[in-house]
Amino acid sequence: MSTATNWLSSGLAFLGTRSVDIVAVSNRVSNTFDTLGQAVSGIRILSDGSAQVSSQHHEIKVELHEGYRLTGLGQPVALYLSVEAARRTNEPPEGTPALDSLLAHALKALQRMLSADYVQWTQPGMLLNNADFVMATTQIQDVPVRPRRVETDRSATAEHRCQRLPSIEETNERLQKRLTQREALEAAGAEPDQLRAIFAACDAAEAKEAGDDTSSGVEDIREETAPLRLAVWMMSFIIALFALPVAAALIVVNLVKGENLRLASQTAALTGTFVAFQAYGTTAQAMTVLQSIGN
Repeated sequence: MSTATNWLSSGLAFLGTRSVDIVAVSNRVSNTFDTLGQAVSGIRILSDGSAQVSSQHHEIKVELHEGYRLTGLGQPVALYLSVEAARRTNEPPEGTPALDSLLAHALKALQRMLSADYVQWTQPGMLLNNADFVMATTQIQDVPVRPRRVETDRSATAEHRCQRLPSIEETNERLQKRLTQREALEAAGAEPDQLRAIFAACDAAEAKEAGDDTSSGVEDIREETAPLRLAVWMMSFIIALFALPVAAALIVVNLVKGENLRLASQTAALTGTFVAFQAYGTTAQAMTVLQSIGN
């Protein structure tokens, strides 16, 4: 049973009919918890249109509503996905994301997946269209994320998109509504500064953590996958058969900075070159030439 009392409300509004999978929505919210370093303690599918995702300190509840009326719009929207967040503990430990920050990141993740027409922030008058919300939650340093969904049937997808295109009259009506809503927001002074501040603060925290990692003076050059790291260790042991001191130095680098396949390959190439020089007497001849030049 939920122990949260004060809920912070927001949501995504769709002008047209839309099929939304509540399981996929709850999974995306769960990924948001993981991204912010909060372990998910439970995911409850309450019905076909509602779910709840909980961590130790927070919980987010999502629910679908048809024919939902929003402040600032003349008529009810066809579909509204409410996203509510609350604290489960009165005093979460230091380092736990703030409630509004958690809610903003969840909205950003859901908007990327669903592309709603409007995003309702916590204030009743803060109704942002897709472009305004992207501007409020996207920083210059953001890197585009590779889309996870792969379209298998391009012709079917194109036909589906064409069917969703509104008529000229409907497009004009939507534009007029958005212009009217935007003028009302500007007159009320409701700018999405709070959202910008939330994501700017997150960027500053990530930059500080990155600075703390590099301040130790140890650069991590570790390979990303386990097979590559294993290949580096195998190459190090092979080098030890021909030049034990070189292999010992490479092993120390592997332990301190991490396993790097490029470094191991270059070391193996140089070791093999000098072993070949030694076998054919080229090294001694080169040292003799250098000694004669020095004299």
